[in-house]
Amino acid sequence: MKGFIENIGKLNIKTLLIALTICLVFAIVESLLAGDIDVYAFFENLKQPTWSLPVWSWLLIGGFYYVLCTAILYNVLLAQPNTKRSIALALTIAMMVANTIWNYFFFGEQSSGYSFTAFIIFLPIVFGLFVSLWKLQRKSAWILIPYLAWLVYDFFWIWSIWKINK
Repeated sequence: MKGFIENIGKLNIKTLLIALTICLVFAIVESLLAGDIDVYAFFENLKQPTWSLPVWSWLLIGGFYYVLCTAILYNVLLAQPNTKRSIALALTIAMMVANTIWNYFFFGEQSSGYSFTAFIIFLPIVFGLFVSLWKLQRKSAWILIPYLAWLVYDFFWIWSIWKINK
């Protein structure tokens, strides 16, 4: 705990605000593209596999996703400018764009087919981001590992949603 407290003073507030702002913009755009939707009612009416997680867990995971993105962006923005950093930054933004597109298809259009297709496109972007972060700074790659694990569940879930609801 002592080391954590000492490191708080070493935060680059400007970089943190940039990372937070980028994530906030994406969250707002996702919300706007999803439209005026009652997430609880949407999930309640959606035909889902029996092993689906409760709605509240999806909201928790969504929050975790933005914390993760903020941490990755913060670390990448602090890295020395070079090609590896540029690739990691581009892939982080690409991941967030692809996630926004998935949310639009899933919530806004309520299309399980298009959202599954968007998810298939999303996966190599996230994997590419992991590889680029591993080459740039491993601490950021480690931050992404829990999300990669989550995507295994998410793949089977969205595939099942597509099959059940088509």
